[in-house]
Amino acid sequence: VEYAWGVTVIQHYNCTFHKNTALPERGSIYHKLVHRFLCITCNFQMNNVSAVTSKYSGSIYMYKCIIKHHSCKSTFGAMQIHMTSSVIMLNCLFTRNLAEQYGGALSVRDVEQAWIIGSHFMKNVANHGGAVDTFGSRICIINSSFALNKAHGDGGALNIYTADTFISINCEYINNSAHRFGGAVLVEEITEYMIIYKSHFYKNIATTTGGGMTAVEIYNTRILYSSFIGNNANMGAGMNILHFNLIKSIMSIFQENFALFTGGALLIDNINFNFDSTVLFMHNSFHGNTAVNDATAMCIKFVNMLNVYRTVVNLKGNGLQSALIYHTNKISLCDIIIQKASLDQILFELLTTSVFFKNVTFDCPRPTYLQEISDAHAIQGNFKSSLMCSRCKSNFYILEFNIWFSTKVLSIRNFQNQHIRCHKCPMHAICHFGEIKSLPNYWGYVVHHQAEFI
Repeated sequence: VEYAWGVTVIQHYNCTFHKNTALPERGSIYHKLVHRFLCITCNFQMNNVSAVTSKYSGSIYMYKCIIKHHSCKSTFGAMQIHMTSSVIMLNCLFTRNLAEQYGGALSVRDVEQAWIIGSHFMKNVANHGGAVDTFGSRICIINSSFALNKAHGDGGALNIYTADTFISINCEYINNSAHRFGGAVLVEEITEYMIIYKSHFYKNIATTTGGGMTAVEIYNTRILYSSFIGNNANMGAGMNILHFNLIKSIMSIFQENFALFTGGALLIDNINFNFDSTVLFMHNSFHGNTAVNDATAMCIKFVNMLNVYRTVVNLKGNGLQSALIYHTNKISLCDIIIQKASLDQILFELLTTSVFFKNVTFDCPRPTYLQEISDAHAIQGNFKSSLMCSRCKSNFYILEFNIWFSTKVLSIRNFQNQHIRCHKCPMHAICHFGEIKSLPNYWGYVVHHQAEFI
């Protein structure tokens, strides 16, 4: 319909572009070296390639436009904005667009600044970045929503690669899915900072890691007043962060995320990157997250300094530990409450310098991690148990099943609370402060259809 090269200004108002056909990599509108392009209340539907392709241009402004039902057999999706100074998408709707490779709805590459404001992306599909794919571009997304987008590879809604900054403010990511990494969002190689502010990740799914988000090689990450709820992945169901310098999570909620292996809410791993790294959690809530193997709340590895302040961890899953902290140099836990724990509360492994505790409250059972700390030069602080917690009396017992690498094992507890009660020891058995003995073949359970006895 429109081909423009070297034009100063192009403006469209209340236009409709419907069922147009162009050569691959071109669309209903194809621009090169256009200084300014404005498109207001336009409708793009069912065009054979893309709706708009713009390269080597100045500024692009689209307001209240609808882009839907494009099936792009080219590499990129419905809108292709490459090597342009600035892009503003305001109050636009992108739905049911398809790309073979990158950005089912929108592909932004080598753009100095991209703004997506008040826009909605639904049911878009691509190999990478079901809705939006960016490369080498600063991107800021405000008051927008991403729902039911799908990536056959990475980034169900967003695939952000190589940029100075990535900002998400007051956005919603709901029911997006990716076959590999980042059910809602995959972010890689951010050299300055990534900010997630008042954004919500709900019921997103990734087959591998990061049901809500996967972030790799991010210099500075800030998660503020956001929520990760009901996301699923093999590891790091809520969020997976790899290779970083600084992570700050403040006033955020991680709730009912499910990991098949480890890190129900969070998986943070800085191996082989920069050991001089810091993780800070302040006023966060971890509630009802589950990991089948271990680390129901968080799994943190190879971090120089971990600080957790005024955080509540409420657990109900089958994971072996509420938190698995591995190869961490300095740990500070202050004003922490851990509730409804499973077999062990927290496992610290291979610590090198110091651990500091202040006002750390544990629900039952009372933790045994002090015996599991190795190579720690200084352990200091104060501990207190919840008032809901009390030891079983002599001749009383608690038996429960826990999961150890996908196998059910029988464990013994000697503390009760308002949810778990002690039972009176039966005849011919001995129950004394967590130790249970019985006659041969008296107490048993079934493993692989065979009876095992204790």
